Amino acid sequence: MITPGIYPNITNLSLTNVEDMPEFTVTPTPLDLFHAELDAETLPGPRYMGFGPSVIGISIDPRLLAVCFAVALIALVIWFVSFRNRLDEKED
Repeated sequence: MITPGIYPNITNLSLTNVEDMPEFTVTPTPLDLFHAELDAETLPGPRYMGFGPSVIGISIDPRLLAVCFAVALIALVIWFVSFRNRLDEKED
């Protein structure tokens, strides 16, 4: 028989400062740059993950990929302009 009052007061502190929590937002789906997968049946051992993962992948955020392309494009334009300037100086 359970009698009231014999258990200590238990307070759930997981929801403290709910007002300070950031709102959830939708983020872009990462793009897969590389994805390699082994068939689980070809791996030796009694367990599926007994000898390590069977999937290896590299993903990137689309916004970061766009920034990388922009930086590469700017560097390419600067190199091309400096190359053309060196050719013009050699002709003079």
